[in-house]
Amino acid sequence: MAKNKLDIKMNLPNDAELKRMFDAVPKLNRYEVSDATVRAGGRIIVKRAKELAPRGNQADRNKRSKSQRAGANWDIRLRSTIAMVVRKYRNAKGLAVVGPKWPQGNKAYFDTSPGGREKVLWGRRTGQTIPQLRNWIVKAFDETRPQQLAAMKSKLRQKMDQVWRG
Repeated sequence: MAKNKLDIKMNLPNDAELKRMFDAVPKLNRYEVSDATVRAGGRIIVKRAKELAPRGNQADRNKRSKSQRAGANWDIRLRSTIAMVVRKYRNAKGLAVVGPKWPQGNKAYFDTSPGGREKVLWGRRTGQTIPQLRNWIVKAFDETRPQQLAAMKSKLRQKMDQVWRG
């Protein structure tokens, strides 16, 4: 009967190394490592989203009803309202939320149903269907993924150097 032999070699950190790792957690919070890293990636998305934001012209603005024109400041361009905010949650260290500011950027259609949406002007159905467009903020996120990772890695290296060097 053949004997199977399995050698397992584990490289476990010693007590001093473990203590150093656990002591680093408050340092990471003090130096705001996760916030800075997420913020670096978010800036890349904001820049691309501003480029992809829909632009209107005078003819588009003339299609609005009188109450719509009075209800919003149409002189503010949507691309100028794109911003980012970093939110902290209990389960996640940091999360970047990218989109138009409220209420200045409340002019865009973000949700479209599958297959498109029905065109309605002044409460009257026109019988036309506007095809579904890919959300330009999602497109900005997908297009800039490699740049986001590169920016986040460089910021993480910089912040970790600060943490370990004190």
